[in-house]
Amino acid sequence: MRALTPGPWWLGSCVVALVASSAARSARAVIVAADSFSVGAAPEIGEYGIGKLVEQNPVCRPGWSGTHDWRGSSAQFRAVANSLVKPVIPYARGGKVQYLQTKEPAFRYVSRKLDAVPSSKVYYASFLLNPGGDQGQRRANDAHALVGFAAEIDQERFDGARALRGALVGFRWQPETGLTDLVLRCSSKNGKVEDTVLLPRVSNQTYVVVLKVAVNADPPQNDFISYWVNSADLTDEAAATATAGAKKVLAVDCVDGPADLERFVAVTNNWSRSFYFDEVRLGTTLGDVVRDDRQALLPALAALSLIGLGLGAGWWLLRAVRRRRGAVAGTAREIS
Repeated sequence: MRALTPGPWWLGSCVVALVASSAARSARAVIVAADSFSVGAAPEIGEYGIGKLVEQNPVCRPGWSGTHDWRGSSAQFRAVANSLVKPVIPYARGGKVQYLQTKEPAFRYVSRKLDAVPSSKVYYASFLLNPGGDQGQRRANDAHALVGFAAEIDQERFDGARALRGALVGFRWQPETGLTDLVLRCSSKNGKVEDTVLLPRVSNQTYVVVLKVAVNADPPQNDFISYWVNSADLTDEAAATATAGAKKVLAVDCVDGPADLERFVAVTNNWSRSFYFDEVRLGTTLGDVVRDDRQALLPALAALSLIGLGLGAGWWLLRAVRRRRGAVAGTAREIS
């Protein structure tokens, strides 16, 4: 009886399986959501019409396939031409969001629900932010202009009368000093919604803010948030820390799971001047949120190339074994 021995098909299958496994490992860390706010006439490829965000519904993949449109309480948030630019991150170009200056500051917001947020122990987010011009008229209360990923947003959650789940980052103007700070607003370890100053006395320029949320990393249920502001090198966390204009790790209680990050939100409260944001990202690795869309495709393209090489190797092995068998058979005939 002929012994069962692995054939060339088996060798080729092993090569393909190994390559596919490697590709799968590379694909596990993916961008959850990304929006460049490009303006144009093709919502099917992620373009916005110039004008208010509310009720627009462009297909912005990954993150928003067109299932959920923009909703909110204000038409002050508008898609406009010309991107915010920071060369350290090669983001796509083509548009941004502007909050229009108003003489009647109040609580205003817009939000868009994501298609899905995967479960993860760590999440990263990045934003380009610009505080606009002078606040103008002095007001009695603090003024805020913030963006972030959260479960829900309304006046009560913003003020802390109800639980605010998620994290918001942006600008706070204080009437006592007339100065604007870059702040993080979320629920602290004591359960109160508080501002943490990331960078004091900011000016009218664009800032790159990267956040990392380590979910429940501070037992029993608190999180660690790391932040980097205006890092000159975002290759990895060590480089980001070494080159950041501001960085720190905070202990907070803001995220328990995917549901706490299922919406991108933008909110202003008592804010009277313009405010801009662009290039929002959510992911599970730092690389997810600091690469542009073309760079994000490289791992997938590399995986496909490896699979192709694996198939080619299997085909080559098959031919080599068949030739060897043919040569052996011919020798056997000559001997007989």
